[in-house]
Amino acid sequence: MPTSSNRMHASDYESVEKAKTDQTLEPKDLAGAPRECEGSHYGTPSPALHGEYLDRNTFQAYGLNAYGPVTQHFDAEDLAAPPTRASFPPIGVSYAHDVPSGPGFGLTWSQASQALALFKVKMMPEFPFVVLERDVFAEQLCYESPLLFRSIMLAAAPVTLAQRKEMKRSISAYIGQRIIVLEERDLDLLQGLLVFIAWGNHSFYLDRYITNLIYLAVGLAHNLGITRLPPSCQQKVKQAVGAGDVDEAMRGRALTTVAEEFHTLEEMRAFLGCYYVLSVNSSQFCRQNSLQNDYMKYCLQYVTDSGDYWPDSYLVRMIRLQQVVDRISATFPAGSESGVPVQSLMRGIQPIHTQINEICGNIEQGQVQNMTFWMKYNYVLVRLYEPATRLSTTVTGQNALHRSQHLTSCLQAVKSFFTFLLSSTPADLLYRPFTCSAELITVTVTASRLLLLDVDGWDLDAARQTLDLVSIMDELIAAFDNASLLQKRRAVEPIEGGFLPKDNPDDEKEDVFIKYVHKIKWIKVWFQTQLVARGLVPPSEPDVVLPDVWSLDENAGNQFWLGLVNGSTWGSFEF
Repeated sequence: MPTSSNRMHASDYESVEKAKTDQTLEPKDLAGAPRECEGSHYGTPSPALHGEYLDRNTFQAYGLNAYGPVTQHFDAEDLAAPPTRASFPPIGVSYAHDVPSGPGFGLTWSQASQALALFKVKMMPEFPFVVLERDVFAEQLCYESPLLFRSIMLAAAPVTLAQRKEMKRSISAYIGQRIIVLEERDLDLLQGLLVFIAWGNHSFYLDRYITNLIYLAVGLAHNLGITRLPPSCQQKVKQAVGAGDVDEAMRGRALTTVAEEFHTLEEMRAFLGCYYVLSVNSSQFCRQNSLQNDYMKYCLQYVTDSGDYWPDSYLVRMIRLQQVVDRISATFPAGSESGVPVQSLMRGIQPIHTQINEICGNIEQGQVQNMTFWMKYNYVLVRLYEPATRLSTTVTGQNALHRSQHLTSCLQAVKSFFTFLLSSTPADLLYRPFTCSAELITVTVTASRLLLLDVDGWDLDAARQTLDLVSIMDELIAAFDNASLLQKRRAVEPIEGGFLPKDNPDDEKEDVFIKYVHKIKWIKVWFQTQLVARGLVPPSEPDVVLPDVWSLDENAGNQFWLGLVNGSTWGSFEF
């Protein structure tokens, strides 16, 4: 497999480390790129951000030659030119006869190769829990990791909405067949599930289907035995012969016949990916994250020390920030009907803020390509200070002053989050996993609460001057509209005439970006009506009314939206 699931023995580590050294890129391959990022998506700004073409030399200069075959002219915006067949390594004799004539889904191998290259360069760094080897190509991945290949095609291939809908159904059936019916378990299934969860274009981040998939992935991780340290030699002996006299029998004897096992780097990344998506889901609904354990510390340290893939440092920071979110949820539980105790808020915020700053040290905020990370950073700050909007009692004096400061900090974090998000291109929105959209929704509804909060010491007029939420939502609507148009434009210009069914009006409902457009339009109108009802702005002409659109059905998560903006607890909704 491109990402091996075989566990390494302790005796193998020396040869593995030597192999890593042999595969290290030479300094000449990284000319012009800082060593700490090796041309990363989070380092020196790439010409791709300015719409320029990236030729092979440019890719080498930015360290991107490590992510698979690319063409001589690789358009970072549209990726219009597929890799040539000559750029692929020869298919090995062990599976050449088993490679199908096409990748399925109505795609050609050329389209599949282009989608794989796009995934490696643009999407893999955004969700670095599934990492492909530098030289893996489409035919090989299809043969060795079929679910992972299918999920990547769904995420990155330039297909129509109608075709995407069929691909999603096919992958869902494939997952059920292999995991539920055949009871299979291997790393390919887990990695494919993670990619499917991250970029499956599920209708809403509260979609019950995502919760089902996340817990299926967690169960598979447990069955693979990668959520804790492998058993020691003595534990394996006890399991084999019974615990009764093992200690006495083995005293003074060297265990030379039972090799010590360790999890591979790929397994550790997959485990951390399961933790990440489970935490995002759990923190929204006041559930504890069952994967939070001491083994995570070991995995994070090992990933940090490995230096195997340049976004691993980003992975570690993202996990640690998500651990902070779990800590915030535990310290200021949203499920309490009585609100957050005043003293709990005053004592709890500063230590957590200090922890956040320690995690985010040594990263220059001015680096353009740090956008996703700084969105995450500001999202965590929003979560930290949001409890100040729902204190259990009225506060006065010094506590009222502290509360006002916390509300101001929350508002500034909201503004910074939107600043980074709105600096994204439409293509950037296509590459980001669903977790970013989940964070966007939380920040948006928190912003609406801040601008409607009527408490002593909170200057609403100054807050609305600081953050023009209506204008921001207009920009968000335009950004998602443009992302939807870009996705459609790529699909209607297929490479080499691949079969792509045309969309019909019903397929519009499968467009996740259009769904977010309708959601944001709804919250915008709701917010405007609240301003009018409270006399904060003059009535509009004609009166603003809530739109009756198809996106407001029972399954679209509106109960959550209504509950959050009205101050209800998140934990009252189960998904």
